[in-house]
Formats: sequence, C-alpha cells, structure tokens
Amino acid sequence: MNWHGIAFGAEQSWNSAEELIPDYESRFSAAIYGDRRNRIGAAINTISEIHTFLPVGKLYDKKFWEPVFPDYARSKELRLTRWDAVRDQVVKARQILNEAQTSTYSADLDFLDFGMRRVGFLARIRLEAVEAAAAYENACLNQYQPELAGVELRKAWQTVARLNKEMVALKADYQQLWLQENRIYWRDVILIRYDKMIRELADVQVRLEGAISDYEKGLPLLSPTQARLDITVGEDNYLSDWHLIGPFKADADYESWSAATKQMFATDYLVAADGEDGILTDFNKPVSFAGKKYFWKPYQTDRAALDLRLEFTENALVTAYAGLTLISDVDREIKALVGADDGLQVILNGEQIFEKRNYSGYHPGKEVVTLNLKAGSNQLMIKVVQSLEDWGFSVNLPEITVKKTGAAQFEIHP
Repeated sequence: MNWHGIAFGAEQSWNSAEELIPDYESRFSAAIYGDRRNRIGAAINTISEIHTFLPVGKLYDKKFWEPVFPDYARSKELRLTRWDAVRDQVVKARQILNEAQTSTYSADLDFLDFGMRRVGFLARIRLEAVEAAAAYENACLNQYQPELAGVELRKAWQTVARLNKEMVALKADYQQLWLQENRIYWRDVILIRYDKMIRELADVQVRLEGAISDYEKGLPLLSPTQARLDITVGEDNYLSDWHLIGPFKADADYESWSAATKQMFATDYLVAADGEDGILTDFNKPVSFAGKKYFWKPYQTDRAALDLRLEFTENALVTAYAGLTLISDVDREIKALVGADDGLQVILNGEQIFEKRNYSGYHPGKEVVTLNLKAGSNQLMIKVVQSLEDWGFSVNLPEITVKKTGAAQFEIHP
C-alpha cells in the first residue's frame, strides 16, 4: 500500500512550482483505484491526522510492540491524553474506507484497513488496560461484598480477554496479508513479536482467572501488582516529543565514578555544533565529538518519563541530550516540574538555568524550574548524565496549554 506516497513524490518531482498541486487525493484515488468519490484518499488523510495529536505524535512501528501491562510485582503509569481521539479517528477512517468503490488494486484496501486496525489497537489496549486495572482495584477494595467484587473481576477478565482475542486476530490477518506479496522468512521474524504480545496478554488473563477461582473459594485476591494490573494514569502536560542524541561515553581515564560524572557534567559534547551555550538551528546535522559522529533522532512516548535505557545500548557512565522548541506569543514565565535519574542540566536558549547532581533516583516533578520564555522560538535542552542502572527524565508544564506544531515543537498558551 505504497502507491499514495510514490505517486505524490512523482507528481511533486515533475511539478516545477514550489506550491502543492491541489486535489491530489481525489486524483490519486481515481487514477490508481478508480475510486471517483475519493473515499481512499479521504481515509488516508483522516488516519494521517493522528500524527498531530499531542502527545500521541507519530506512530512509529516500535510503539505497537511496547508493553502496556506492567511486569509482575511492578507498577506502570500510562498517559491517555488523546488516545480516545485516536480510537475515534480510526473508526472514522475505516468507515470512510469501507465506502470506497474500486475498479483496480482492490486488494490494497485490505492492507490499508489492517494498518488502521493496528493503530486502533494501540489506542484500545491503553484505554482498556486502565479500565481493567480500575475494575480489579474496585474488586480488591470490595472483597467483602462478593456480588460487587465478582462483577468487577469479570469486567477486568473480559477486557483483557477481548484484547488478547484481537491481538490473535491481528496476527492471523498479518500472516495472510504477508503471504500475498512477501517471503516467509521475515514474516516469521515479525510473528515472534506478535507471539510475545499474545503471551503477555494471556498471562494477565490467566492471573485473573486464577484470582477469580481463588476468590470464589474464599481466598483473598492477589494484589494489583501480582495480577499485573497496578496501572495508574499520568498527568497530561508532560513533554513527550524530543530530539535525542548520544550516548557520549565518559573518558576512560578517571579515578572514580564520582570523578567520571563530574567530568561529564563539565564536558560540552555539543561543542562542534555551537555548544551547549549556542542555539541549534538544524537537528538533522550530525554532531562530531572525539572523532566520532553522533546523530539526532526523534523520540516520542505516551508515558510521563523518557526511559533512555530503551534508546541507548550503553547505559553506564554516559551522557545524552534531549532538545525541543517552545513557541510563545509573548514574553512569559512558566513553571516546569522536572524529574531525572541520574543528574541533569536544564538549558534554555543556550543558558544553563538549573542543575541536579544528586543521584536520588527518578521522582517526577521533584524539581521546580522557572522557564523565562521570550516571544517567539525558545530552545529547551536537557542534558542527562547517567552513572548506572535507571536512566531517564521528564518535564511537565502543569499551568499552561501545550499544542504540538511540528517535530519536537510546541506552542505555549496560558
């Protein structure tokens, strides 16, 4: 299902004018598929609008494989902002696509619909995981009211079972679609990922079945962490779309870990790109340091904290930077709640305005930092210094409205 992008690129290459040629979608739908009512183009446009939803952003493939339910005996915080809008947008796009009447390449519609279903599942697994967790918590709180607790337990089980059934169906349809145009080998590589997610959902489902069985025998319920349902909803105004670069390794010649972290704080790893006290104008350009080239890459998450261990294989005695742009219509002062593991520096428009060197672990919103924004564009840079184990940070803007306007770019409103 690549005709849309291929045809668009070809048309723009042949067009000498700088502006876009109007009515591309309707002409594309008619020329490629014989869809003269432009249902296919309208459906593609509708699903593409999701990438502007803050904080969902661009839906890279790796987001589909991210675990949503916490590991055993652990808890997890999910952010649900705009995921309900994603779910509704997928329903709308699929309804439009279902109205398409084609004369050629009709099989392509199955591929497009499958992609939409995956996006819809991204939304539902998050929304419904929280629903299942809430139902199970209600059951735990009402253990001495068997009728009420039983209703909540069944609700939690049915929710997880429904998600597992949908994932099994997605796997089956993926296999069928893949074999229409690809070789078996890489299909099996991807199926491993589907199987892993199915096992995760099945494990939660089995834990719920066991909890229900034990409860009916008069035994106490498992704790939410034991049932893998200790899920909470995070705050909404965490900045979740950044440019990342790193990891920059500490010099090998150091007397102690403490000396190494001090050295990393003092080292300007961006010196070849105007430095920490400069303003980066292009996040597409590589940064050279100590004879090695580093490249900025996009990072998006639907969680409060950015877990840098998931992005970088080196996680000991290293440093990374995260940058984004805040656009304000006037000069204004705003409050940012910052958390980090381990140390960090906050750099606004090339000026270091905050530093945390104590290694007390990650506590969201622990540090209060004042951002003095000027009218126009403001570059916010976070330098995160890592010693060992957990590594990440978060920035929350609790008192203002944030609107995503581009890659790692946000407008600030009161």
